[in-house]
Amino acid sequence: MATQADVVITDPVARKRYDHKIACIGVDPYKIKSEEWIKEVEEYPLIAYGDIFNYLVLETSAYTQESFKVYKSLGVYNQAYNGWVWNVGVYRPKATNTVVVAGKVNHSQQLSNKALSPWIHVEMDGSVKSAHCDCMAAEHPSAAKNSITERCLKVYCGHEYTVTNLKFATTVESDNAAVKARLDLAEKQRGNGEPTIPSTIKDELAFNPFMRVKEASVQNHTGESDPVKAMGVLRSKKDAFRPK
Repeated sequence: MATQADVVITDPVARKRYDHKIACIGVDPYKIKSEEWIKEVEEYPLIAYGDIFNYLVLETSAYTQESFKVYKSLGVYNQAYNGWVWNVGVYRPKATNTVVVAGKVNHSQQLSNKALSPWIHVEMDGSVKSAHCDCMAAEHPSAAKNSITERCLKVYCGHEYTVTNLKFATTVESDNAAVKARLDLAEKQRGNGEPTIPSTIKDELAFNPFMRVKEASVQNHTGESDPVKAMGVLRSKKDAFRPK
C-alpha cells in the first residue's frame, strides 16, 4: 500500500497534475491510514488488459474500454504473481463508485532500492481514471513531455512469440521500417538462443500493429477507421495467421 506520510513533488507542473488527481479522489492516497486499506482480494476492481491499454494508449471512450475486455490478455498478467508486486490494498472513497488500489513494486533492475509505492484510481468496472508512481520520472515535467509509460514501462511476454508476431506485423505494415528492423533483431536473438524481451511501450508503439490501431496504415489494412473495429479485424487475422 501507499504508506508515505506525504508525497513530495517540488516541480510546479507535476504538483498541479498530482493535485488534480487527488481532487478527483477526495483524498491523497499517501495520507490514508494503514487500517483503512482493505486487503481482501474479493474487493479488487475488475481491471482487464483492455482497461490498461486504453488508459495508456488510446484514452478514448467508455465504449472503447468495454470493447477491449473481450480480447485475449497477455501473458504479462503472470508477472503480478512472482513477487514483484506486493502489499496490495484497496481503499473506497466515500460516496463514489471508485476505488484506489495501491501497493509496493520492486525496482526491476535495482533490487536494493526501496520499493516504489504506486497507486491507481479505478471505477468498479475496471476503467482507470488516473494513476501515480513515486518514482523520479513521474515527478518531473520531462516525464510528462516524453511519456513515462513509453520510456519506463517494460513489456514482457509469457511465451516467446516475438518472431511470429513480427512476421504478422509485416503483413499489416509491409513498409514499416521499425517492424523490419525489430524482426531482423529478433531472429538474430533467437538464433543465438537469446530472449527477445523486454521491450518498452515506446518500442511497441513503433512496430506492434495492435498498439497502432490509430495509424492510417493499420486502418487501411483492416478497412476500419474506428480503432476498436480495427483491433477486432487484427485479432481475427492474427488468430488465422500461420507464418511461413
